[in-house]
Amino acid sequence: MSNQRFTSEFKDEAVRQVLERSHTIADTAWNNTGCRNRNV
Repeated sequence: MSNQRFTSEFKDEAVRQVLERSHTIADTAWNNTGCRNRNV
């Protein structure tokens, strides 16, 4: 596991992508964090 921290701005944008742009949570994690594990 990573101890990576994210800014509040980054978190706000991730939520916006899910709510306003209908992105899935997994896709948002995949595209924005470099997370390569699809089991988010």
